[in-house]
Amino acid sequence: QQCQELNKRIANAENNRNILHQIGSKTRFLLEARQLKLLSELQTIYPIEPYWPLEDLQSQSQLQNNNQGQTSPYVKGRNSVNSNHNDNNGNSNNHNYNIPKSLHLTNPNQQARWVIRGIELPQLDCPAKDEEQLATALGYIVHVVVLLSKYSQINLRYQLLYYSSRSMIRDPTANGSGVNQSLPLYRTNTEPERFRKAVLWLRKNIEQILMTKGLTYDYNKGILYNLHAIFKNELISQFR
Repeated sequence: QQCQELNKRIANAENNRNILHQIGSKTRFLLEARQLKLLSELQTIYPIEPYWPLEDLQSQSQLQNNNQGQTSPYVKGRNSVNSNHNDNNGNSNNHNYNIPKSLHLTNPNQQARWVIRGIELPQLDCPAKDEEQLATALGYIVHVVVLLSKYSQINLRYQLLYYSSRSMIRDPTANGSGVNQSLPLYRTNTEPERFRKAVLWLRKNIEQILMTKGLTYDYNKGILYNLHAIFKNELISQFR
């Protein structure tokens, strides 16, 4: 009789385990589905796309004339010449950059440049007239990285403080407190060394996210290329 009671308890425990396993599998599936939905929406709000400047298109046109019929599996740009994106208030932002309607690269050494919401990330040592564009693009990137880390449940090494085009980054393990521990992700009226260090920390955060996905940061490419690689990895079916 004791053996029968023990067998009954074992059977009940096994049944409960199977039920919990099914519930856990369903919960994981729903969580992953929601994460993919959020990532897809984020990619729609902040599209990261390749483009070719007008001067590159002119040289590319000459190459195409000389090499008709040759194609290369490089990614194409958006099918428009000018891209309009609406900001969070519904206002239209017309960013005038040149994207080929149909282009296959015939020069393997030619690489596309990248834009986020139609704005290219300038060089860190860009002219003063481009400082606001640089700050705006970095603000977009910060917002994307913050949301990516939340959706993927990743604790970033460096804390991002999103304030649009005046975003900042800080090392939470640094001694002391106060604004001096936060580095600016904008160049206007800031020390160049602190700004460059802030961008380096931002790259490290993106590299951390890539590593959790089994990817590596390509330091031969820009920040936007590597950020795009995260979306491409997570939403591969949408990029085929």
